Amino acid sequence: MSSISSKVQGFDLPDTWRRKRIKYVATYNDEALSDDTDDFKDIQYIEISSVSLVGGVENVSPLQFHKAPSRARRIVRGGDTLVSTVRTYLKAIATVRDAPDNLIASTGFCVIRPSEEIDAAFLGWVMKSEPIVGEIVARSVGVSYPATNASDVVKLEVPLPNLDTQRRIAGYLDDKTARIDALIEKKRTLLGRLAEKHQALITRAVTRGLNPDAPLKDRGIDWLGNVPTHWEVWPLKRYLTESQYGISEALSEAGDVAILRMGNIQNLAIDLTELKFVEEVAPFLLLQQNDVLFNRTNSIDLVGKSAIYKGTYDGALSFASYLARFRFDARYLPEFANFVFGTEQLLEYARTMAFRAIGQANLNPTRFAEIAVPVPPIEEQRAIIDYLTPHGEQTDVAISQIKVSIEKLTEYRAALITAAVTGKVKSSVVNDNLKPAKKEAPAAFKRSVLATYIADTLCDHSTFGRVKFQKLLHLSEGYANANEVAGDYQRDAAGPFDTRMMRSVHSQIKKQGWIVTAKREGDVGTHYIRGDKIEGYKTYFDRYFSDRKDYIDYLLALFRTATTQQVEIVSTTFAAWNDLLLEGKTPTDDEIVELILNDWHDSKRKITQEQWYNALPWMREKGLIPRGLGEHTKKRTV
Repeated sequence: MSSISSKVQGFDLPDTWRRKRIKYVATYNDEALSDDTDDFKDIQYIEISSVSLVGGVENVSPLQFHKAPSRARRIVRGGDTLVSTVRTYLKAIATVRDAPDNLIASTGFCVIRPSEEIDAAFLGWVMKSEPIVGEIVARSVGVSYPATNASDVVKLEVPLPNLDTQRRIAGYLDDKTARIDALIEKKRTLLGRLAEKHQALITRAVTRGLNPDAPLKDRGIDWLGNVPTHWEVWPLKRYLTESQYGISEALSEAGDVAILRMGNIQNLAIDLTELKFVEEVAPFLLLQQNDVLFNRTNSIDLVGKSAIYKGTYDGALSFASYLARFRFDARYLPEFANFVFGTEQLLEYARTMAFRAIGQANLNPTRFAEIAVPVPPIEEQRAIIDYLTPHGEQTDVAISQIKVSIEKLTEYRAALITAAVTGKVKSSVVNDNLKPAKKEAPAAFKRSVLATYIADTLCDHSTFGRVKFQKLLHLSEGYANANEVAGDYQRDAAGPFDTRMMRSVHSQIKKQGWIVTAKREGDVGTHYIRGDKIEGYKTYFDRYFSDRKDYIDYLLALFRTATTQQVEIVSTTFAAWNDLLLEGKTPTDDEIVELILNDWHDSKRKITQEQWYNALPWMREKGLIPRGLGEHTKKRTV
């Protein structure tokens, strides 16, 4: 048996399982294109950078053989597993379930082909398990370009249950990881949406101001469009007191002066992690509070990215030569300038001014300073900064929480793979005692689980009652895509309301012992308290709504302390707006408010027209924008 100890490879297996070296259950690098291959042969080429541990083969390049890299040689068949033997830190490992006849991989891969003793999909999951991946990386040699040999990879041992168990484990992991991957993708989509909303808010504020009624004028600037008539528009250089390149010295892991690099420019702010150092720099190159930096050279999609230094580093801080620094006179506040630099329109325009070479672009400070920028009066600049700064902080917190969630899911995914291929999952996967699949829960039960989560989160707040409860279920359906709510909404006095649904919700949550209704002394409204079995819903919530939890939490945080009327205004506006979208219209604010006041319920006129109009920009700012989905609300017939 192998001289490689099981402790080294981290496999602790069931007693009935065997272990064997890969080379005894598979072959490797069996086929390759010869040098006399027809120059015009069409191939589908897989490069190492096109493969990831989670995503598998993410990109295939169609090429003719004579245009392909010289490393395009390994022939890949369906069932083969690709394992990168160079740049092993990338963990480029993937199983190819189906392959066209002309699929070719780089010689930087070890192409492993299973024998009849091991299932192809199971072997693929084993190769992605933490012990195997860790061994491949650990045994690689080299610092900047670590590599190992294919012959060393196939000396590693793999767990070997019987074939039937292998196939069940592979199927189990196919299903479980697909669900995790879908959840991760949704969270990444949410990250993009949050960034887009924040970007849109910044762009509107720094190009239109905070007064929606301010008259606008076209200044003839391509990237800018219309701006308030009382604003000025001048080249940036008019307001600069200094533009400066950073240092070009070699950096090290220690020294008296910390150095910022391109990676430290993040979301219009300075990230002070992963700093490098030098012993000293000229005093004029030290950063001061409110210095604005931007990437002057990089790939074109990164050139121009800016950040402002808030003076939070406890020590001397400077910046590398591929960054540039701007300082401004008193007429242009650096915080405002940084927001202007963060607009996508300015970035796109700035990048057209960059010098381009192969793989690189360079936007020097002189060319950047030629760009015309909006210049509001200094009081408006301050007001815009005060408006945008807290929103950016809230967005950063939300983004950070979602990133942590993604990291935890990714860690769970890796641990699940290792547990499954080493026999540490539920017995139905690793033996023949298979249980029948559970029936899908009714939608009404799922709806009651969501309702309980809402009530559990908000029932301690005095503003949370029956109407607010219904409004939040309605918004969860429309905003968070909680289709399980399945509301049949009437144009009621309290906004979109479904009386039958609320009866069902109250009945279910009381029956389960999760939430019960109560009366507070001196208050005629309905309130909610937690039942004796409140903990019982949480497993179901994780099962049914974990993929939408971030959206739901965001919604509940927005309305945590809101009054019933405030939630009613937003819910009614959302429903009216959505109705018009369902009718194929692109409604104006006037059309939305007109529908609410004249075609909903007479009680809506008790709320001022100004309150309805004010709700719309607030909803856009917070991302509560309907998409024309679901059912049209109905007018009451009684």
